Amino acid sequence: MKASFETEDLGQCRTRIKFNIPYEEVKGAIDRAFDQIRGSAIVPGFRPGKAPRPMIERKYRKIIREEALGKLMPESYYNAIKEKGLHPVGDPTFEDIKYEADQPLTFTATMEIIPDFELPDYKSIEIKKGEVKEPEEEEIQKVLNVHREHHAKYEPVEDRGVEEGDYVMLNVEHDIEGKKNSRKNQMLEVNREVIFPEFIENIVGMKPTDKKGFEVTFPEDYESKEVAGKTAHYDVELLEIKRKVLPELDDDFAKDTGRAETLEALREDITKTLRDENERRVRSEEENQVIDSLIAMSNLEIPPSMMETQTQNNIRRAVQYSMYSGVSREELERRQDEIRQSASEQSEKQLKQFFLLQKIAEEEKIVVEDEELNSHIENTAEARKTDPKEFLKKMEENDEVDSLRSSMLHEKVLSFLYDNAKKN
Repeated sequence: MKASFETEDLGQCRTRIKFNIPYEEVKGAIDRAFDQIRGSAIVPGFRPGKAPRPMIERKYRKIIREEALGKLMPESYYNAIKEKGLHPVGDPTFEDIKYEADQPLTFTATMEIIPDFELPDYKSIEIKKGEVKEPEEEEIQKVLNVHREHHAKYEPVEDRGVEEGDYVMLNVEHDIEGKKNSRKNQMLEVNREVIFPEFIENIVGMKPTDKKGFEVTFPEDYESKEVAGKTAHYDVELLEIKRKVLPELDDDFAKDTGRAETLEALREDITKTLRDENERRVRSEEENQVIDSLIAMSNLEIPPSMMETQTQNNIRRAVQYSMYSGVSREELERRQDEIRQSASEQSEKQLKQFFLLQKIAEEEKIVVEDEELNSHIENTAEARKTDPKEFLKKMEENDEVDSLRSSMLHEKVLSFLYDNAKKN
């Protein structure tokens, strides 16, 4: 008699399988478990493995049963999901286990599954075509100013005191309610938007070798809660004053940037770069429209546990990025509901996009050939000035190769969808 099972859809990507395993199969599993235990079984009055089977079974009944069922149930489960073509998420929960001597084994396995779903008509997607704008003079000037800042020179000032806009080298000691700290050779920009205004007011006018002590009281709503509402005593020694001198916008400046030989050629290069960035931005926005439309057209559900795992990962990344950007823990705690909601929405889109693109790749027989993958890895290694073989080895050690192949596959599928979309 063959093992039998039936499936029951529980909704929300959950399925239950009810199993009925005939006694013959159970007996076979018990016999195999007995054979494994017999060799090391210790029964008083007998050498190991030499006691009669009934005596060994009486003493090791529980262990033999657990060993037999512990193998028989997973084997039956994996055979069932293979036959049904199910794709479980995580491990199943075995329940309602019933077994009596000389009787069939019955039990249930409940699991979350990646649901089977019908693909929408993904070749009928319509999107609004974006407009690639020509770079404006203000944008070009902004890039030129970045280059000027990068090539700025800092000249010593000796004939006057500190003025706003200067850069100063200081030795600073401060005391906040008994907590002292000191910094040597600290370079600061004399800028009220960068440093607390009262501090700036006290150092303006100082000259090299001057020393000064003063107090600064921070407001109650100051962004740093550690010092908000507190008074700090500062002892400052001014070591040096420098002023920033920006280069003139001329051909020599253009050569110094390494991008062009003349100022006119530099402006053309910047204009082209900005135009290319605008094209990439518009393309990205149009591709997002494709994905949003594809998701809206589908009836795909995401298993709750998979959603929760992805959401937790996105929350962790959002918090790490926020803390790196200077957001306080207090602010993060205040915004935790907002962060979770955003992470949840992001997770749903990411997972639906993954499954939809994966299935379209299968439908359209889109693949990433080994040559494509290897070429991408070599180009990346070259861009990072790393030996391709060493780079590949490190990727393999970090299990990143399959992830890269998947990412490249989804890019190809997205390009396929974009090319087929109607752009109005």
